[in-house]
Amino acid sequence: MAHGRWAAPHTGQVTTEARDLEIDHVVPLHYAWMHGADRWPAAKRKRFAFDPANILPVTPSANRSKGSRGPLDWLPPDRSFCCLYVLRFRRVAEQL
Repeated sequence: MAHGRWAAPHTGQVTTEARDLEIDHVVPLHYAWMHGADRWPAAKRKRFAFDPANILPVTPSANRSKGSRGPLDWLPPDRSFCCLYVLRFRRVAEQL
């Protein structure tokens, strides 16, 4: 779908163009790898990468600023989303 209405929770921005967004892994794949996912079977890594709880539409700038960092080193620019982000990160990271 190229057109719709998406809210990018890291920034609070709303867009109607899919091309204006990227998909962010709440728990970055590299972060997961460094915290134990390197020992997972391929099928579990794939489930983790595509887990709907672990992906969010975000602006490219927010996605780049976050990189592979966790909530101790990065929080969303929209401070009203920080608590929800940390809770979601923790819930997803429990799989590690």
